[in-house]
Amino acid sequence: MGAIPAGHKGIIYLIFSLSGFCALIYEILWTKHLSLTFGTTMIAVSIVAAVFMAGLALGSYLLGKYSDHETNLLRIYAFLELGIAIFALLFPPTLRLSRLPAISRKQTKTPSTTPRSPCWCRTGGTCC
Repeated sequence: MGAIPAGHKGIIYLIFSLSGFCALIYEILWTKHLSLTFGTTMIAVSIVAAVFMAGLALGSYLLGKYSDHETNLLRIYAFLELGIAIFALLFPPTLRLSRLPAISRKQTKTPSTTPRSPCWCRTGGTCC
């Protein structure tokens, strides 16, 4: 891989910084969406962290050997960012599918006297 001109290094650092910032925004949004679906933040944060770590492991396993032989690593990075953007755009519609009446937890009959979710304590004993 050839040397990167000094002017381009600043742009590359900016792109990496913006990418990390977007990743944090994605994690916050996914946690908020999943909290609304599962009714608790603890489950949502656990899912986001587990999927993030699984993505790192799977990406390293599948693309690690390929990236060792590739000469243009910025092209690989650009394709990975494009893939992440596509998955980020597909997340809300996929999550809406889990909220269909046949799947949704809110449609199931649960007695309001049992603490089934964190909402039980906040609403004076009624399930959310």
